[in-house]
Amino acid sequence: MKYSILIAFILVNICQLNSQVLVRRFPANINPLVENFSGINCTFCVPNDEKQQMLINDNCKTSVVNYHAGSFAKPTKPSEPDLRTPLGDLLHNYFGIQSYPVSTTNRNGNFTNGGFVNDAKKIANKIAKVNVGIKTTYDSISRKIRIDVELFFSEDVADTSLLNVYINENNFKGYQLMPGGGDNFSYIHNHIFRKSLTSNWGTLISKTSKGSLVSFNFEEELDRAYKVENMEIVAFVNIKDKEILNSATVSAFNDNNAPKSSRSKSENHKLVIANNETFQYSYTIQSNLAEPTQYNFNITNSFTSAMKYVVSINNVSLNSSDSIVFGPLELKEIKVSISQGDSPGYGDMKIGCGPKIKPKPNENCDPPEDLNECVEIKLGCGNTIIIPNPAPLTDGRKNPINLQKPIYDAMNAIRCKNYCDLKASEMTNFDKYLDTTCLSRVFYLGGWGKPVITDSLVDVFETLIKAGKLHLFISGQDLALQMGGPRNQGSISTNITRNFLIDYLQANFVDNGDSTRKRVVPYLSDPYFGMLPSAELEPVYQTATALNLIPDRASANSSIGNYFLRFNNTTPAGTYGNIEKYKFVYMTVGPEMFVSDTTFLKSLVRSILNYFDDTCKTRILNIKDIGDSDNNSVSIIPTHEYIY
Repeated sequence: MKYSILIAFILVNICQLNSQVLVRRFPANINPLVENFSGINCTFCVPNDEKQQMLINDNCKTSVVNYHAGSFAKPTKPSEPDLRTPLGDLLHNYFGIQSYPVSTTNRNGNFTNGGFVNDAKKIANKIAKVNVGIKTTYDSISRKIRIDVELFFSEDVADTSLLNVYINENNFKGYQLMPGGGDNFSYIHNHIFRKSLTSNWGTLISKTSKGSLVSFNFEEELDRAYKVENMEIVAFVNIKDKEILNSATVSAFNDNNAPKSSRSKSENHKLVIANNETFQYSYTIQSNLAEPTQYNFNITNSFTSAMKYVVSINNVSLNSSDSIVFGPLELKEIKVSISQGDSPGYGDMKIGCGPKIKPKPNENCDPPEDLNECVEIKLGCGNTIIIPNPAPLTDGRKNPINLQKPIYDAMNAIRCKNYCDLKASEMTNFDKYLDTTCLSRVFYLGGWGKPVITDSLVDVFETLIKAGKLHLFISGQDLALQMGGPRNQGSISTNITRNFLIDYLQANFVDNGDSTRKRVVPYLSDPYFGMLPSAELEPVYQTATALNLIPDRASANSSIGNYFLRFNNTTPAGTYGNIEKYKFVYMTVGPEMFVSDTTFLKSLVRSILNYFDDTCKTRILNIKDIGDSDNNSVSIIPTHEYIY
């Protein structure tokens, strides 16, 4: 079995923070900031608080600031706390708040009661232009908090950018007017804005070009009215007094949101390599740590016995459970080589690594694991499969006919590389070779064999069609005769193949061929195949003494089918159509009968793939990091772009 494949490498890194690296140095998702205007005498504010907590439970990286401002925040009794602040009042008036509670997410211009939940979820799926990292160090004697902030710009930001650093208080017990009008003097208030360590609109950030790494530090003596364990630090970057680009929140008590180890989930995909071929790939990882760190490696695979592999790091073979030391900011090159023997092989491979010392769990998020996937090798979506009919040819032949070669040559000519061929018997076990989570485009070449197709293969096609995972090109010299023709004309069809011809190719038997059909002509008005050139059939099938063409003629028996090719005597030579998501193309004469006409074959294959919504151009493999956006401390650097 020969297999040319698209392989996706997913590189998920590792590593515990052991130093002052506070921020991820490559693109990450936005951590939303919800700003809420509330009040102790606002009966509708309690449900809003509950929504905030649900949002944080769903995404632990969401930042929340509750400003107590406006008429509902003003105490009416001596027993009621005054949680108002000058900055809260300023923002309340600036944004023109008229009702309570009201929230905005990343100052996106949408001020709503409760709508912040959906806004935050949408924003969290976007990539941030700047990443925000924070570290706090608390001195219990002086009660001073040192706050270190790092910003990394993954994109250019042309507008004036400002850093804001807030102190919030959690677990404050005090009065709240409850829904229904009842008094609650023991209500727990969270995320109360207490103080800004920057000016009202923030501190100017001097460097905002792509790749800029900017550091700030602040020091604040904590008021003795506050317990440090209840305080949190919120940092965010905004454009002037408008859009917020990103945020981060940590505890005021010796905390950080720096990269930590985490386990990333992966899917179970399969890798297939061509017989007697070797696949090689290399990439570089760079530690972002300022101290030497030792990592354990673990290599696992589910390869069949014919497949062999070698993994090396800096050209030294890496065994399945080795430990490697990374120096400060050190680069190391990882090479992977996988080879395949004579028999079909498949499986997947994972390389895991993690710090030798298990990292401290992140208090705000799920606790990290002590081993992580670094590399996963799997077969990617985009399967294009070529299946030749294994049945013997029926009428002799001038030369041995390779049914696949015309398609191979055409695929290569249009730079389609992610195709494979499977035997019909292998296709009956398709889940061993194909990524069934995505669509497959199958070229089935019936040739002039009997049977032109088996019941078992038809069953496979029907299974994939019903699952919405197949587009089918099918051709054959006697396909219509054998699948739909009457037995007294040589048909060896069964109910299964006959029904497939009618139900899934929208065609039916018309006649048993005509030796005058020596030329095919396109329907020029067809939107998909109108650019096909005319072509002459070649004498690839013949008896010992005479040419034996006689291709079948088949026609659509439904309005779904469309003619795109006809013989010189105007009888149909090809139809196409779709049934819901499934698309098909059917030719009553095989591509092998145009083996010398490369122009026709290239145009035919390109038109089929275009109709199938896939141009099958060369794929460029991109290195992707799918780890937790804040749980990374190495950079993944491809040595080169891998073109397949």
